[in-house]
Amino acid sequence: MNEKVKKADALDISVREVPTVGFVSRKAFLRDVGYQGSVVYKGETVIADINGQETVLLINNFFSVRCEQTVHAMLLAFGPSYPPLPAEDGSQARDFWSGFIKVRSEPDPEQLFFPLDCIKRKVILYNCGSGVISVADYQREARQLPYTIIVPVYIECGDMLSIQGELFHEIWFGHVQSVDHCQRTVDVFFFVESNRHKNLFVREMQGRHGRNTVSWDSVIGIASGEWVSRTQWRKNE
Repeated sequence: MNEKVKKADALDISVREVPTVGFVSRKAFLRDVGYQGSVVYKGETVIADINGQETVLLINNFFSVRCEQTVHAMLLAFGPSYPPLPAEDGSQARDFWSGFIKVRSEPDPEQLFFPLDCIKRKVILYNCGSGVISVADYQREARQLPYTIIVPVYIECGDMLSIQGELFHEIWFGHVQSVDHCQRTVDVFFFVESNRHKNLFVREMQGRHGRNTVSWDSVIGIASGEWVSRTQWRKNE
């Protein structure tokens, strides 16, 4: 009777309309999940919309029931949910780098019954230890991350670099002569803007004394421009 009540709530019908028997399946095809649909198997985990709340659930099985006054069978899934792990501010805890939510490793003992169309996407559980699981939500839509992604610059000889000066708005341009991967430094010749032509840069100092060693931490990125001659470089506007 307890299961009948849960099925009735899931299907939004009265308890007397719930049949005693139904057909059971170990897998189900979800047309609107993933690219061109997804097959979900018994034992997999999903995120489903349960009463307007995204909930992590373990699928124990699928079954179809034919209720009174309905032509088609109603498809249901059932299984336990994983309690969300709260953060210090009361919100749901998330992994900082991926944004994936975290849940407790032990699911609730009580099973939930829900229609298949409540399933939003499949997920993979990753055990973090200490009773915590990270939910790899690989089918989710792209979201704005809570931080800026910084892609390190791959520096090669011949590159023209934008280099941070001592002042915030002070940007230098350095032509790479050699790269030291162990010390994380580069040797460059600095280029300064010509007094006669805007955006045209020439060597700041001639001779070997004009060579400078710069830390990778000071490199902002690869500068955009082109060589006009062997000694002149034009910056793209």
